[in-house]
Formats: sequence, C-alpha cells, structure tokens
Amino acid sequence: MALVGNWLLLGEALTTRKLAAVAVAFAGMLLIVQPGQGAGDGLLGILLALGAAMLYAVVTLISKQLPKTLAPSHIASVQTLTGVLLLWPLLDNASLWVAGSHWGYLATLGLVHTTLMYLIMYAAFRQLPTHWIGLLGFSYPVVALLVDYLAYGRLLDGWQLLGVLLIVAANVWGLQRVPVAAAPQAAKAGA
Repeated sequence: MALVGNWLLLGEALTTRKLAAVAVAFAGMLLIVQPGQGAGDGLLGILLALGAAMLYAVVTLISKQLPKTLAPSHIASVQTLTGVLLLWPLLDNASLWVAGSHWGYLATLGLVHTTLMYLIMYAAFRQLPTHWIGLLGFSYPVVALLVDYLAYGRLLDGWQLLGVLLIVAANVWGLQRVPVAAAPQAAKAGA
C-alpha cells in the first residue's frame, strides 16, 4: 500500500521488479499466517489487518515528507500521543490494575521495544526508498516465527517454511541496487 501510495502521491518510480518482490513477499506472508486456518472470526481479523496496513502506509508516506531536520523522537512522540488520545475512550479502566511484577514487562515493552523501534524506524524511513520499507516490513512475521521457535520450540509446517523462504528471497532480490543502464547515445558519445 505504501509503494502504490508513494507512486501515486509522490511520484516515486514503480518498477516491475519492485512490484514483483513485494508480491512474492506478500505471498510468503500469506503462507505463514494461513488465513482461514484459525479459529474465530477470520474476516474481522483480515479487515483489522488491512486497516492497520493502510494506516502504516499513511504514516510511512507522511514521515517521508517531513523535514530531514525533524528528530525521529519528535515524530514518534506525536504518533504515540495521537494513539493515546484516540484509544483513551476505548480503555477498560478495570484492566489497568496489573500485578506489580508485570509493570516491568510493560515498561520494557513500551520503552525498549516500542520506543527504540520507533526511533530507528523513523530515522530510516526518510533515508530508504519506499519499496525497501515495504519489503523489510515482511521480516516481522519471519522474526516472530523465529522467536516462537526459540522461546517455545514450535516448529514450522511446510507451508510456513516455504513462506519464510519466499520472504527472505524477495528481500534479497528486491533490496539489491540495480545499476542504471547507460543510455545508448551516452555510450556513443564516449566512444
């Protein structure tokens, strides 16, 4: 979504290679999550995931347009505060009472994982081409599966393994810099 949005709104070149790499990575992600295989309301989950992907694309496009002098910490702060204000009305006050030992986990999740990830992400967004951001985003499910294996010993099934391989292959292929071929007239002029 970010790739197409950037092409439509910002004029970034949209090549067959970029589209193919993202399509292969997306196919790999579908093999990993295997939609329709889980319990519960799958349609709601799909709609929520599509909504989250659309919002991620919007944030990516906005952050690429911000001045380079704007610190990533300011961008992350504004986004986090906006999320707090929008989600505050949905908060279940009874769930705020968490056992004392769990506050450390919540602090680690918020300060290390979220804050550090946002700072790195927003610093990189303005430096990377949009298709790189999209392709690297597909590494999340691969890392989640790796952590699932290391923490819980859960093995991948054959389709998930194929999905991981597709995502890795799409990233290796799609993140390579393709040299621009010299124009034929420039070659003649140099001869």
